[in-house]
Amino acid sequence: MKTISPHTYWIWSAHPFEMHETYSRFRKQFQLESKTETARLFISADSRYRLYVNGQYVAFGPARSYPWQQCVEQHDISECLTEGENTIAVLAYQPGYSHFSYVHRAAAGVLVELFIDDKSIVTSDTTWKASVDQSFSSDVKRISIYGGGQEHRDLQKHESWTQANYNDQQWPQARICAGQNQPPWENLQLTSPIKYQEELEQPTFVESILGELTSDDPHQIILHANDNGKVVDSISPESLPEIESQAVLLLCYEIQYSQVGSAHIEIPNAHGGETVLVSYFEKGRQGKWIVSDPAAYCHVQMTDSYTLRKGSNTLEPFTPRGGRFIFVGIVGSVDHKLTLNVRYRPRRRDLSLKTPIDTGNKRLDGIYKMCSNTLRACLQDTLIDCPWREQAHWSGDGVISGRMVAELAGDMQPLLRMLELVAQHPADDGVLPSVTPSETHAYVALAYNFAWVEALNTYINMSDDNDFLESCWPILQKMLDRFDNDLADDGLIRSQQGRRFFIDWAEISVDEPNAIYNFRYLLALQLATSLANRLDKKTDGQLWRMRTENLTTALRNCFCRDGVWYDQQESLDRSQHVATFLVLTGLLEGEAANALFDQVVDSSMEKSTAILILASPYMHYYLFEALSKLNRKQDIHDIIEFRWGRWLDQGAVTTWENWEIDFPDGSACHGWSAHPLLYLNNH
Repeated sequence: MKTISPHTYWIWSAHPFEMHETYSRFRKQFQLESKTETARLFISADSRYRLYVNGQYVAFGPARSYPWQQCVEQHDISECLTEGENTIAVLAYQPGYSHFSYVHRAAAGVLVELFIDDKSIVTSDTTWKASVDQSFSSDVKRISIYGGGQEHRDLQKHESWTQANYNDQQWPQARICAGQNQPPWENLQLTSPIKYQEELEQPTFVESILGELTSDDPHQIILHANDNGKVVDSISPESLPEIESQAVLLLCYEIQYSQVGSAHIEIPNAHGGETVLVSYFEKGRQGKWIVSDPAAYCHVQMTDSYTLRKGSNTLEPFTPRGGRFIFVGIVGSVDHKLTLNVRYRPRRRDLSLKTPIDTGNKRLDGIYKMCSNTLRACLQDTLIDCPWREQAHWSGDGVISGRMVAELAGDMQPLLRMLELVAQHPADDGVLPSVTPSETHAYVALAYNFAWVEALNTYINMSDDNDFLESCWPILQKMLDRFDNDLADDGLIRSQQGRRFFIDWAEISVDEPNAIYNFRYLLALQLATSLANRLDKKTDGQLWRMRTENLTTALRNCFCRDGVWYDQQESLDRSQHVATFLVLTGLLEGEAANALFDQVVDSSMEKSTAILILASPYMHYYLFEALSKLNRKQDIHDIIEFRWGRWLDQGAVTTWENWEIDFPDGSACHGWSAHPLLYLNNH
């Protein structure tokens, strides 16, 4: 990348080991002789930054990326600058470990350059001041297994350091930790910043709960008070009582639907030393709110803690959270009536979807809105799976969500970004990552390798971007060769030890040889052959065509008995999944396919004739694709109305991760279940 000058360096605070749950502050003052019309600021950070100019908040970033393909974002800050002295301030967060959205390389850094009228006037170097923000505690627990830490802040240590008139003379100089395009930040990638709607909104107050204080752990305080406390109708944000020393008051607020954002709480009259907790969650059941137990699978404990300073306080996390509900907890003892102004700051990208053709059915229209809410909530710097719990970018989810954004909003960038991130970090043996950017090896879902081929085929057919296809070709070749090595003597592939053999959340067998797994591989081979024909790569096309024929024969020999297809070699299990991929791969056509899909539809509609194992909402995407291929649009609409309509009947405003989400960490807003958008638009 040629935009950044050679004398711009990666900088960090003074000590090389200030990297565990560390929030580092950076300041640079400079003079302008006159107001400028063109001011371009380039910035990146490992791992995240918040940028301020003359005390004004500008942006949160960068977009997630691998360090060897580090994103650098450009911001127009012309309106923030003034004649005379100006100040750039950056707060950067470094967890000190990798997680589902970040790869740690034992380094932390910030990179900044400012151009005024195309002349570089500010670069990140040792003339900057740098200091660790001591108001953040480094002794915190993880929000979940997927992300960074909780935020525990002592606002008594807070300083107004982003303001231009702050005196930073006692701060140490910044330390240079790397030159640009040096390890670990190589091949800097200039990206346009994403514009978000972040204006404060007013959440709806729901109720107050008064509980007993039995722990000093912030999340356990919320969890225990919610489970054992009593709803108190007489308490509202306008009439807060004094809090006894062993009590905690929870104020529950609801936002429109589950999404990425954060509470913004103003408290003007603190005495100093009071503790306020803020916790984010997604759902309730039978009159009780569900606050995640960190002992459950995902270890979710999405609770931040604030110690107030005397006078005015503003509470808002550095990292955007996710959920539909917010608990604000006031922990005893508080011997005066605090005043709270609780608002919510969303983080929404603009997403203008095509208006669906009028279905004439209010129920389908309601489902369309529910799906639209979900897609909007799951479109961030990449296509995330859900706002709450993880905000992770899974390639299998992106196949569906990326296509929706491309077809319905005319924006192929999210789909392309998914393909790029996956292609940037294959394993040495060629297997592709499933959640990016990360190195979560145990979460490499093998079937998502095949999903990546599906997404690549979708993108190329929509964009005609043969140059990108050519760049991906070695990755495609090596990956498919790796899976060819998994063939057993029966001609079918088996899963790989140490990697995730995820097929679906449905109640299907994962015994091997597995029909569904092999059918997904077959579809990937067919699509790869088509892509080879597109680039006139005859050798690869012939190889993959031969593998397709051999695999087809092996599938017939193993899973088809007396003209009936089964999921297992010796069992009588039959699933919607196998039926779906029989049609998508062309192994079953015409009257036979339609007869089988009569059974598929009956199973989705729970008719008395249903005999096939039900697919999850995610796998119904493939089922709908097969119905589309059979020109059975009405069946698609009937299934959507029946199955997605149940969520609507239960008051859902976003689509769920699975048909039921009673398990503690099940998401009530999951992008892979929003695909009816495609089919209600007469796809």
